[in-house]
Amino acid sequence: MRLYYHPFSNNCRRVVAVAKHLNLDLETEFVDLEKGEQQSEAFLGLNPNAKVPVLTDGDFVLTEGNAIMAYLASKKDNDLWPKDERRYEIMRWFNWEAAHFQCEAVGRVAYQRIIVPMIGGTPNEMLIASGERFFERFAKVLDTSLAGREWLVGDAPSLADFSVGSNLDLALAARLPVDQYSNIVAWHDRLNAVPAWSDSAPET
Repeated sequence: MRLYYHPFSNNCRRVVAVAKHLNLDLETEFVDLEKGEQQSEAFLGLNPNAKVPVLTDGDFVLTEGNAIMAYLASKKDNDLWPKDERRYEIMRWFNWEAAHFQCEAVGRVAYQRIIVPMIGGTPNEMLIASGERFFERFAKVLDTSLAGREWLVGDAPSLADFSVGSNLDLALAARLPVDQYSNIVAWHDRLNAVPAWSDSAPET
């Protein structure tokens, strides 16, 4: 299996962490986003959305980080992707993360505060403000969900934790007020103590 990725992509990090956690043999191929390699004809043939990550397994091609995590986890029996009803709770968190926490909140602010200045643009303060409001709304949901529990689903880390948790370092870099939510902070500390997760962090 081969993963087309960029080390600073939070969507890629979650995939790398799963592969490490399950000791899967996963080749990686760096896609230089700064040079626009994601727009090359070869890459667009794999993912017409021009985004990482992309996984290839023989002739099978899969995009979207959450789907790739689930595919990798299906290769072995494990607690990350249990076969009982917890799997549907994880899928719910996948949808929540993609539709709300990353898209409307963390990703919106991070793009304006981190990416836009990198490409020579001026951040849109209205978009930042709306993203901050969404972050407050959805961080409260996450913080409440973590009250009295160590992990999002069950008693051990799951794909839900890797999916949602991959946004936190990005949120901190985007200067979002993560530290206002004590349950999220404690959960982030636990996630960082998981060897595969800490090993997946990009070198700075």
